[in-house]
Amino acid sequence: MPHVKNNNSRRVLVAPLDWGLGHATRCIPLIRRLLRDGHQIFLAGSGPSGQLLRSEFPDLPYSEIPSHSVRYARSGRGLFWMILKQIPALSQQIRSEKKWLKEFINTQPIDQIISDNRYGLHHHGTQNILITHQLGLRSGIGSWADQVLQWMLIRLLKRFHEIWVPDHEDEPNFSGELGHPKYKPPVPVKYIGPLSRFTQTNRCYTPKKITVVLSGPEPQRTLLEEKCLGELNDWDGPVTIVRGLPNGSNTLQAPAHWKISDHLSIDALQQEIEEAEHFISRCGYSTIMDLAVLNKKAILIPTPGQPEQEYLASRMKERSQYVIIDQQQDLREVVEIASRKSVADDKFAAR
Repeated sequence: MPHVKNNNSRRVLVAPLDWGLGHATRCIPLIRRLLRDGHQIFLAGSGPSGQLLRSEFPDLPYSEIPSHSVRYARSGRGLFWMILKQIPALSQQIRSEKKWLKEFINTQPIDQIISDNRYGLHHHGTQNILITHQLGLRSGIGSWADQVLQWMLIRLLKRFHEIWVPDHEDEPNFSGELGHPKYKPPVPVKYIGPLSRFTQTNRCYTPKKITVVLSGPEPQRTLLEEKCLGELNDWDGPVTIVRGLPNGSNTLQAPAHWKISDHLSIDALQQEIEEAEHFISRCGYSTIMDLAVLNKKAILIPTPGQPEQEYLASRMKERSQYVIIDQQQDLREVVEIASRKSVADDKFAAR
């Protein structure tokens, strides 16, 4: 991660996108580093991701920023057309971000803005940095649509002074062509290394324990939640579901022996993940970085309607610690197969 410390401390605004929690979670180690370097930090966000930052850094000033209320398609082929339909609304949200930022800076002078995928947060009087691993966009329906999305992205990237990619510059890396496109944007790109909120502790797992972490925009977050409830309902081991709803009300109906949490602290979440024999999650980029730090096996389900996750899943298939499944597959059957494989691996390791 690059140092941003100069002779004097800076007033830095950090603002992640609110499409799921991943943009906020990967900002957590960055914020910690900025605080260690002596900078004055201001946070901005919205929705669950904003609530996450407030809970992790309750002593830092926080401002509510206009929300990006996007919905994904139920299928991959519908994503491109849904995004096109939402362009007017997304453009309006970017304008709202710019308006909000102008008003914010009038009351709180800022030296540097670090935005995680919020393309409206740049100002002529500040150093503007964008965090993203998506420099090579994928539509899921063909190269012509990829080029349309890429053209739109380049127009947005030009407004920033630097692009920070949370990945390694060389192989092996996590983002592949997403973060290492053939044609680089006309903005300096820095590879700052993977970002994770976790640190490895090497806890032992509990046999038959399942931990499910849900995330991402609707309707897919709820669809996976309902799938877990239906297909794991009679699982005879401990089950924990973390719903990814920091401001939720925990009204989910589940078997009595299940542990249901809308949200967990970083330490508690890491413990639930490490103690699980079977960890189930989406194939989001931040999740992949977290799993790499924990050296954790996982069952990953790419979100339908997100070609990015489908691409990442195809890369993760090459790594033996991940089982990649389609959302239509029977989850109970997949977990039972993984259980038998775990027992076989343990017997082999004990010889």
